[in-house]
Amino acid sequence: MQKFIGFVIVAALVFSATLAQAQPVAVSPGSDTAEATTGQTCPTFSWSSVEGASTYTIAVFEMQTSQILQYNEMQAIAMPVLCINIGAPSLSWTPSSGECLTRGVKYVWYVRGVGQDGEGQWSAPKEFQVEASALTLEQKDAVNEAVKAYLSGEVAKTAGASTTNSSAQVAATRSFDTSSGKVGAKKGTETRRAAVAGGTGVADRASLVIFGNMALNDSDIMLRTATDPNHGLGWYGDTKTFAGVGIDGAVLYGWNGGILGSTDPQTIALSWDWNGNVSVANNLTAGSFAYATPKTEYLQLAGGACKQYSSLPDVMGMYNTEAFLCLLSVYGYGTASAFWTVDIPNGATIRGMQARVWTDTGTTTTCTLRTGFDGDVKTTIATLTDSTSGWHTTPEVTFSHLVDKSVNAYSVDCAVSQPASSNATAIGSIRLRYTKANP
Repeated sequence: MQKFIGFVIVAALVFSATLAQAQPVAVSPGSDTAEATTGQTCPTFSWSSVEGASTYTIAVFEMQTSQILQYNEMQAIAMPVLCINIGAPSLSWTPSSGECLTRGVKYVWYVRGVGQDGEGQWSAPKEFQVEASALTLEQKDAVNEAVKAYLSGEVAKTAGASTTNSSAQVAATRSFDTSSGKVGAKKGTETRRAAVAGGTGVADRASLVIFGNMALNDSDIMLRTATDPNHGLGWYGDTKTFAGVGIDGAVLYGWNGGILGSTDPQTIALSWDWNGNVSVANNLTAGSFAYATPKTEYLQLAGGACKQYSSLPDVMGMYNTEAFLCLLSVYGYGTASAFWTVDIPNGATIRGMQARVWTDTGTTTTCTLRTGFDGDVKTTIATLTDSTSGWHTTPEVTFSHLVDKSVNAYSVDCAVSQPASSNATAIGSIRLRYTKANP
C-alpha cells in the first residue's frame, strides 16, 4: 500500500513538472520569418497542444516597440487588448464581432496551457498586422486589373518622358453594388482609372482615381499611413470633436501645422503652426475676422513725446529734452499741464490707464483720457489721480470705452498741481490697456 501511494505522488509531481515546463507553439496568425498580415479583423488564432492542459489562455497586445518582446516583457508595459481562456481540446479560437481588432494596427500574441496543477510557459511571440484596406476581394481585383492594363502597354512612353494616350485614360471600369460589393450589380457604378507617371519603358507607380462621390462615413483620410493619426483631413462635429470643438465641418491637420498654397510656381498663401499662429503671405481680403476671445493689447505713451498746452498761462516750465521723460515744474502755487495724442484701433475697447511717474512730496498728478485734440476737450472718459511721492507705477484705473474714430479723436493730458513752494513731476510713460475683437 505504501509503495502504491509513493507511486501516485511521484507521478503527480512528474505530471505537474511537465505542464509547468510545457510551451505551446503559436501557429497563426503571424510568421517567424517575415512580417505577416491578415485581411480579417477577427482572425482565427491557432496553436499546438501541450500535455496536461485543460484550458489555453490567449493574450493579444498592440505592438508597443519596434522589437518583438517576450510575454513577461510585454505585460510589464502594456495591457492586453484580448485575453481569453479556451477549453481543451480546442486548438483554435475566432474572436466574436465585439472582440474584433483594428485595421492598420500591429499586434503580437501569446498562448499557454493551464491545468489543475498550475500554469505552463507562455509561447514565443507571434507578430501580425491587420490590413488597413477594407476592400473586398472583388474590389481588389478591379483595382489590380486597372493597374495591369497600364502595365500591359496602355501607356505610351518615350525615352526620358511619359505620355498617356486618350484610350489609356480608362484602365478599368466595373459596376458593382455599393452596399454589398457584388460585381455586376445595378445599384451603382464605380469607375477606377489608374494613372502611371515617370520612368522609361516601365510603370513606376499607379494611382487609384475615383470619379464620383466618395463617402467616408465620418472617418478621416490619413495622409501618410493608416497608423499615423497626425496628418489628415476629416469631418468633425457632434461627439466627434477637434480640440474640444464640434465644428460640424472639415478639419485639415498636421503634426506641426500646415500650409494652403498654389502651384506653378509653388506659393504659400496661408500657413499655421502647432501653437495656433496663422500667417498670411500676401494681401488678405474678407468681410470680417474675429478672435475666439477678445485680444488684449497695450498702447505705451512715451514721456518724451508729450506736448505743452500753450494756452495755459500758469505753466512756469515744461521740459521734455530728455528722451524718456516729460518734466513738469511749478513755481509757487499753480498747475502745469501737458498732453499726448492717442491712436488706438477703431472698434477697440479701452479698458484701463496707468502711469509711471516721479513726484515731489505734496504734489498731485492728474491724468485724464479725453475725446478731442490739444485742449479742445469734448468729453472726459477716465481720470487717474495720484499723490504718491518718488518713482512709482500708479494703480490702474479701469473703465470701458468703445473707440469710434468717425466722431472722436483721443488724447491724454496730465496736470501737476501743488499747494505751496516750487515742485516738479517727471512722467516716464502712460499705458492704455485695450481689447479688440478683430485683427
